[in-house]
Amino acid sequence: MVLAWTSSLFWGSFVGQDTYYPEIFLLEYDMETGLGEENCFLSEIRSGFGTKTMMSYYAIVNGTEVFRKEIDFSQNQQIGVCIPVGTLAPGENVVDIYAGRQHIFYHAELVGKTEEKVPVVSIENAGDGRVKIHIENNDELKFAPVEISVNGKLDHRAYFSGESFESEEKVSLQEGSNEISVEFKGVTASTSAEKPVGFAINPFVGIAIMAILLSLIMFLVFASHPLIEKIGYGILSFFTLLMIVFFLLDVAGILSAQNFVLAILLITTEIAFLFRKKLKEATVEKFSLAQVKKASPLLLLLVLVIVFSSFCFNMFTTTYYSDWTVFYERQSNTIAEQEIVPVID
Repeated sequence: MVLAWTSSLFWGSFVGQDTYYPEIFLLEYDMETGLGEENCFLSEIRSGFGTKTMMSYYAIVNGTEVFRKEIDFSQNQQIGVCIPVGTLAPGENVVDIYAGRQHIFYHAELVGKTEEKVPVVSIENAGDGRVKIHIENNDELKFAPVEISVNGKLDHRAYFSGESFESEEKVSLQEGSNEISVEFKGVTASTSAEKPVGFAINPFVGIAIMAILLSLIMFLVFASHPLIEKIGYGILSFFTLLMIVFFLLDVAGILSAQNFVLAILLITTEIAFLFRKKLKEATVEKFSLAQVKKASPLLLLLVLVIVFSSFCFNMFTTTYYSDWTVFYERQSNTIAEQEIVPVID
């Protein structure tokens, strides 16, 4: 049971990785460039495999290659490239970026002169792990992310178009005091937020409490039953108690890890007190196939269903990291290639 439970937690991470299809993203790029200025972009390559694989990373502008580099696609990395002055033609240009077989592109416009503005950035703590972000005076020359960090570590990025941006973003806070900052085009603003310290229990202590409860149910409550029935009725009663406690706490509006553990402790203590006289009757018989034959088939079926659904459920369900997700991503990629999606959107 322990082996099945442990393996089910990591079942989704066993998916195979395709070394020929790294992921490439555009983090930022110049939408408008003035005469005599370079047009730059920053891309990110993500790879989930560890085998060293050298492939070409290159950029093409209006059919002319302007950059090429051999890179190791087994490493997650960010690559910044600036297109030389004089490469862009007046007006609209298409910049194609290739990473192995992956292809992304963006549009860059060459204008006579650009006027940069300094954006105004503000952030406010909205409570409940959320922050309100407000940005004004965006010059729209560069498509750049709004980077939101918690305690100096990037939490996530948000993108927008237009002169202003206003959004309420959810962030992942750590217990205690947190410093939340937002950065956009070099301008930074910050605020602070508190997250209450939650209840924590040593996992071994929790396992010990559950084991004691299960043992009391099997060998005290069902002391007079054969071994196979002790195990069967004990497991059914154990899971039933857990569900009832969870349900009652949820209905009462006091469901929390602390209250759940407290309730289990009270139930364990009460069972030990009420059935203390049966301690002398508690015996462990030798297991035999004859006991299995005498046991109720319904009891064995219920135990099998409960144990299977509790410990092996994740082995057969679709998760974000499952092979099903990979299959549909490849299917979409194949359709896009066969239908020849236009480079001009």
